[in-house]
Amino acid sequence: MVFNVAIAAFNGYLVWKICRWRRCLRHTHHTLIRIERQARRILQPTPLILHQGAIHAQNTRSAYQTLQRQTHQLQQLLTLLNLLLDILTGLKPR
Repeated sequence: MVFNVAIAAFNGYLVWKICRWRRCLRHTHHTLIRIERQARRILQPTPLILHQGAIHAQNTRSAYQTLQRQTHQLQQLLTLLNLLLDILTGLKPR
């Protein structure tokens, strides 16, 4: 009889613990679902943003290359003008 009461008390304790674990797991499950929804909402536009960033980076590289070409052409023009100035000033009497 005492043994049966002890087993019943132990089983009651196990049921109580299992119910607590179940409640904790249910709460964790709902929390993870909310986190997943929020993460999906936050991360959904990421591919578009990355694509736009890549386009902007390519446009910036292209603009930089254009500026480099223009700078090189300007340097050549200035060199040519300096040469022409040296030629013209060398022909004038002093």
